Amino acid sequence: MKEYLKIPSPLTIETLKKEFGIAAVDFYQARINERITMGKIYRNPLKTIWLWATEDRQTNQGFWTTYRGHTCRRKKYGGS
Repeated sequence: MKEYLKIPSPLTIETLKKEFGIAAVDFYQARINERITMGKIYRNPLKTIWLWATEDRQTNQGFWTTYRGHTCRRKKYGGS
């Protein structure tokens, strides 16, 4: 069962930037803009960013798999 997320009220762009950082907000705004060009509709983009960013941060996905727009290059240890 998924738990419900508490969303701040009022939810503003400043609230998002304080919670997730400017780079994360920019990342999700770009994602929404890209999907809008594909015909998707977002009635409340700020709420969408809050939901996506919260879930992605918990699961280490989305913005958190990148560092300043570049994919992470993790060292692999072991092997032959």
